[in-house]
Amino acid sequence: MRPSLIPPPVWMLIVGIAMWELNRHWPLVTVIPAPWNRLGWCVMVVAFIAPFAAISQFGHAGTTVNPHQPRETSALVTGGAYTWTRNPMYLGLTLVLLGWATRLGTLTESRRALPGPGNGTQPRLATGTYNRR
Repeated sequence: MRPSLIPPPVWMLIVGIAMWELNRHWPLVTVIPAPWNRLGWCVMVVAFIAPFAAISQFGHAGTTVNPHQPRETSALVTGGAYTWTRNPMYLGLTLVLLGWATRLGTLTESRRALPGPGNGTQPRLATGTYNRR
């Protein structure tokens, strides 16, 4: 499998920016109102525990954190954060996005922002007619 040219933290930033833009332009309904949506900041702070614990474990084991250089691996880390998750780094990134979604607090009709049927820019597939909104 070929490694991605875009690292996962950059993908997280791209998705986070897309979430913010959808929230800003097309909020459908507020699910988590203020002040409760501020709990998203807490989730984002907690999200960094698992990745930092994993990096610390790699340091104690004397092995590399870089997944693109497997030849520099000197140990297999199976304890600590790895006893409850397969990949603490991805868990952390996912929790950051969950916290960001909580902070934004809205559901978005994302189909309006994406090209496709029913958003006013493409023909409807079911009827064959154009949407003239």
